[in-house]
Amino acid sequence: MFNKNSLGLKIGRWMPWAKRVACILVLLVAGLAAVDGGWRLALGRMEPVYAAQTAPVPDCKECESQVNAARKDLEARIDKDRQDAESRIDKAMGLSEWILAVMITVFGFLLPLLGGLAVYFQLKQARRDAEEQVKSLGKKIKKIDEDYRENFPQFSAMDARMQKRLSEMKLHMPSEDDFNEPELFAKMPEMDRQYIQDSELTVAALSVFGLDQSASLRARLLSIYGVFARFHNLRDDHFKNPEEEDFARAVTYAGRVIELDPKSAEGYRMQGAIYLDRYRLLKDELKSTDRHKLEELLTAAETVLDEAIGKCTSSTVDAGAYYNRAMAHFYRGRVEKAVAVSRHLLGLEEKVPLAQREKYLPPIYVNLGSYLARRALDAKAAGQTEDERKFSGEAVQAITKGVRDFERTTMQDGGLERLRKLLLSELVGNEELSQLEAAYVEQLWAMAKKKPEKKDAAVTGTDGKDAGQKSPGAAGGAD
Repeated sequence: MFNKNSLGLKIGRWMPWAKRVACILVLLVAGLAAVDGGWRLALGRMEPVYAAQTAPVPDCKECESQVNAARKDLEARIDKDRQDAESRIDKAMGLSEWILAVMITVFGFLLPLLGGLAVYFQLKQARRDAEEQVKSLGKKIKKIDEDYRENFPQFSAMDARMQKRLSEMKLHMPSEDDFNEPELFAKMPEMDRQYIQDSELTVAALSVFGLDQSASLRARLLSIYGVFARFHNLRDDHFKNPEEEDFARAVTYAGRVIELDPKSAEGYRMQGAIYLDRYRLLKDELKSTDRHKLEELLTAAETVLDEAIGKCTSSTVDAGAYYNRAMAHFYRGRVEKAVAVSRHLLGLEEKVPLAQREKYLPPIYVNLGSYLARRALDAKAAGQTEDERKFSGEAVQAITKGVRDFERTTMQDGGLERLRKLLLSELVGNEELSQLEAAYVEQLWAMAKKKPEKKDAAVTGTDGKDAGQKSPGAAGGAD
């Protein structure tokens, strides 16, 4: 239908090549135009450089002045900026120091306050916890007591029988006055001694079954344990036994008194007196050379006696604790402290219970005189005549004051008689008072209502001990 050599077919066959040639030509023209534009732009930028190179050069002096002016201006700006910076730094430092001072002040008050508040709340919480525990224990004890009464009536009956038995024992026990004088133990009937020893078995049975913890029996047991302690203490002193059987029992029974009534000074004072009596027995009677044992006894006595003094209240003073503490100082060789403790007790006389005044104040006055006499004798040995007279006069004045105080108190006739008896015993058997100057000794004998005897006579004190073997305070017992 178409001729293959027709013009239309030929044109159609060559069309792709025509398009290619046209594109090449267009790209060539565009490239030439771009190159021409680039050269023109480059030449346009170089024109100021060429202009600068061809411009006339200014005068050097003028340039130098401009440079110097610019430099000065720059330096002025730098100085100003530096001054401004330093001013801002100073202000910032001042502000920071002020802030720091405020913080230190605030925290200095706040930290202790916060710490105190923390401790307060902790203690408050601990107190609440303790109160809760006490309430809980009280409820448990009450429940145990109810169960005890309800479920174990036989123990209630036994408790009643024990109360009756202890009451009978207390009636037959020697009174405390019977243990005030060492010689009274020798006069005690053998039946009474045996009764006390038999009673120990009864009380030991109570302890085995735990009945000694009963509240209804505690008050009776307190006095009974005290009797046991004094009995074995005096028995130890009477028989002068090197073994410690009676001494150990006396300490144990005094310890039971402390257990039953730990807030009272009585048990501590009693135990301290027992240690001192054992010390005196070993040192003076048995002539012991065991320094370690003697030191141990004195240390134990001082410890419990300090505890007894600590139990004294502002309204009640245990005279026996001070009395024995002064003797412990004397045994240590601390005579000045023995004098100070004795005088301190006499200054608290109004706070001493009436029952203790007759028991302890007479020996306190006599012992104070002996302590001062010892100082007088020491001054005499040192050749200090004035101090010897001073302390000798004070010794006589101390005992004179005691006699006069008891003479003014009609309710304490027994105390006056006891003081005179102790003074007589000291003059007969104690080297301190008997070795003062004759004038002072005569005054003491006059107060004791006794004429002086020859010093070479073999005399015996009222406690049955040979003259010269007694220590101050030994008369009347340490308890």
